[in-house]
Amino acid sequence: MSALPSCQKHQFAAFIADRGCLVIWDDDPRYVLDRASKLVNEIVMLIWEDGLETDDRPPEKKPEVTVSAVEKDSASSSVDIEQGYEVAPRRRVAWQPIAVGITCILLLLSTGTGYGQIVEEIYFDRQFARLLLIVVMPIQLWVSLVSYST
Repeated sequence: MSALPSCQKHQFAAFIADRGCLVIWDDDPRYVLDRASKLVNEIVMLIWEDGLETDDRPPEKKPEVTVSAVEKDSASSSVDIEQGYEVAPRRRVAWQPIAVGITCILLLLSTGTGYGQIVEEIYFDRQFARLLLIVVMPIQLWVSLVSYST
C-alpha cells in the first residue's frame, strides 16, 4: 500500500497483495466507476477466454510482463519513467492569494473612506447613533471576503 504514490503515470489500478484487493483511481472522480467496470469486464473476459480454448487452435503467444519495484528516490526524481525524458518542474501559480490580497486592500480602503465620511457627519450633526455601524464592520468584512472566494 505504501508503494501506491510511486506508481507510474496513467496506470490507474494496482493489485495490493498484502491486503488482497484491487485499488482503482482516476484523475477525474466521475470516471472511477466507469474505469472499474471496464477493468472488471476485461478481467472476466480474460478468465473466460482462457477457459474456452480448445486444442484445435494453435497456442497464442502470451505477452511477457515484467514487474520491478520502483525505488523511492527514482520515483521522486523528475524523470518520466514511461516517456524516458526529464520532466521540468511545475511553476507555481499564485493568482488566488494575489487576488485575495488586492481584495483585502480595496476592502480596507473603501471601508476606511466610508467611516471617514461617517466621522464627518457625526462632527457636523452630533448624532452618535452612526457609531453603531462599527459593530457590524466585522460581519461586513467577513461577508465580503467569503462572497468573493466562492
